[in-house]
Amino acid sequence: MREPGNKYMRESGNKYSRREFVAGSIAGFTAMTNPFSRKGLSRIDSLPMFRREKEIIYRTLGRTGISVPVVSMGVMNSDNPELIKSSYDEGIRLYDTAKAYLDGNSERMIGQVVNEFGLRKKVTVQTKILHPVGKGFDRVEGPLDEAQVTEMFIDHFNSSLSRLNMDHVDILYYHAADAIYQVNDPGVRKALDRIKHEGKARFIGISTHQLTDVLDSVIDAGIFDVIMVIINFTMDDDKEHLEAIEKAAAAGLGVVAMKTQGGNRLANGIPNHTAALKWVLNNESIATAIPGYTNFDQMRENISAACDLKYTDDEREFLEDNNVKIGMQFCRQCRRCESTCPKNADIPGLMRTHMYADGYANFYQARCTLDSISFERGLSKCVTCDECIAYCINSINISKKVEDLKLIYA
Repeated sequence: MREPGNKYMRESGNKYSRREFVAGSIAGFTAMTNPFSRKGLSRIDSLPMFRREKEIIYRTLGRTGISVPVVSMGVMNSDNPELIKSSYDEGIRLYDTAKAYLDGNSERMIGQVVNEFGLRKKVTVQTKILHPVGKGFDRVEGPLDEAQVTEMFIDHFNSSLSRLNMDHVDILYYHAADAIYQVNDPGVRKALDRIKHEGKARFIGISTHQLTDVLDSVIDAGIFDVIMVIINFTMDDDKEHLEAIEKAAAAGLGVVAMKTQGGNRLANGIPNHTAALKWVLNNESIATAIPGYTNFDQMRENISAACDLKYTDDEREFLEDNNVKIGMQFCRQCRRCESTCPKNADIPGLMRTHMYADGYANFYQARCTLDSISFERGLSKCVTCDECIAYCINSINISKKVEDLKLIYA
């Protein structure tokens, strides 16, 4: 059985119950997950090496011209510095983080490893900044004028540089821009322009859960070099989404894939992770994927997929099983469910919260995501309902997931 992810995120036997862990304060969680609670990285040299029989496949990241392995490392869930360094030793060359991950400790950990081992010129480091207006993640509920948005966005990015202990990143993403008005925000645009002009970011990217809605605006903006999108094998029937990915690549954007494992890295519903990853990477519009992993077995599993994209018989059988796709219960964030909720709850936001808690066991990210939902559309609306009637056209059991969240948080 697969090791159940980050031990600091899974601890439940002695001091912390699952409910206490989820509902506890962010400060307490941050102290538990601080990667610097361990002394040094002395174990790295003694780790057994993974001997690849084939070389990792490389692709070019759109107009950036950066050559990257088709598998990179998403560092949202891991707090293990040894895993960062060992990933480099095994061929990983791009590390993805964000200000919002582990209360900044993800950035601190990457900075520590990259600087301590002299890797800065050998790797691509990318981080992400949310719009400064909103709930949670050090944002303000506003309103802010254009100049204030620009300055606060830059302040948040400068704090990321400080945690990374770097004078620049290779790619800075405008994080989770899921609506056209967000993509076109003039305050953020000015911030991104200034940051790139000052050399603090070599390239500018955007991450979105609503690709088909915002892609034309992203292309028309002319300032974005890279786009991060959700894609996994449960979406193989979403022709519009897949065509949008192809269009993004054709426009010169470097396409980075997220949620490649269907939001379920704990493997309760996805026993064949190499199949899932290969399905994404067989789309040649995808330059690289950033699957999150928290242990060395998962690292080696991902790298093995990056060396050979041909399916085994077991992998092909897995991908063709419709029961597996339904069982994954992956929310595509299409928002079509919202009109079926009489209380106008933010169902996609609640589904992301459930994914982080149940699929990743990242209760910090789950708590922050839940807190970022406005009270008028949050879980409080669900508590007043005896039965959830919100409906998903892709067979997601919204009611079950909402009941899980009510049990944990309400």
